[in-house]
Amino acid sequence: MRQACKYYDYGTYNECQVIRMPYKSKTTKRFSMYVFLPFEKDGLPNVMENIKIIDQNMFQDEIKLEYVKVNVLSIPKFKFESDVDLKNTMKQLGLTLPFENNCMDFSGIADIVLPIYVSDIFQKCCIETDELGTVAAAVTSMRYGCAMGPPPPQIRFVTDHPFMFMIREDVSGAILFVGTVLDPK
Repeated sequence: MRQACKYYDYGTYNECQVIRMPYKSKTTKRFSMYVFLPFEKDGLPNVMENIKIIDQNMFQDEIKLEYVKVNVLSIPKFKFESDVDLKNTMKQLGLTLPFENNCMDFSGIADIVLPIYVSDIFQKCCIETDELGTVAAAVTSMRYGCAMGPPPPQIRFVTDHPFMFMIREDVSGAILFVGTVLDPK
């Protein structure tokens, strides 16, 4: 995607440029793609280390975006899928009870009194971005055992090196997808 001289919410944050590209919506929900482009070509690891994705205040208190004219915007089309086995990750985070063979407390999830347990949890995500927009989907499955002044600076946002992106619902602050593009060709 290449565009010139259009207005976007733009700013800088922790060694990177940030641009917000809102999606059109017919509901009260407002989805946007945020692209975090490091200043340095090899700066993605530092940017990822310094971004506090789970801190909702990051978008209100720390990332100061202004509606400005972006002279050059270039973001590649990309498409990828991922499959993740979440069982070990969830156990490492301390969620162990559902995986115990004698777990019986699934109140709020299922009206089953049998001793059931979760044997596996998998997640599959896919995202595709091009000039027309973004298509993204994720599914998680479980297997049970049971202003005036000097002219503004020229802003160039060219993703010719690795960058990070996220898709966020701006009203609730929920982050739905996060990913990186390591080879933006």
